[in-house]
Amino acid sequence: MCVVSTDWLAADTVSAELIGVGIGKIGYLIYCAQAGMGQADLAKIEILGPALKDHIKKYKEPANMDKLLSWQKPLPAA
Repeated sequence: MCVVSTDWLAADTVSAELIGVGIGKIGYLIYCAQAGMGQADLAKIEILGPALKDHIKKYKEPANMDKLLSWQKPLPAA
């Protein structure tokens, strides 16, 4: 599967889904989505070709994944 988009955040969102992670565990994607830097809602991203669900490959997360994600916090209100 090849992921191509003029919206880099949409492309990264789809790619994160393809590796079985989703953007919820990728800090910079969360922050960029909150800042409105592109589309991060899979329901609003047009996907052409085969169904995304047929190409998802779950990768093994590191044993310390909880620690790696502990820094993620919502952006402060502007």
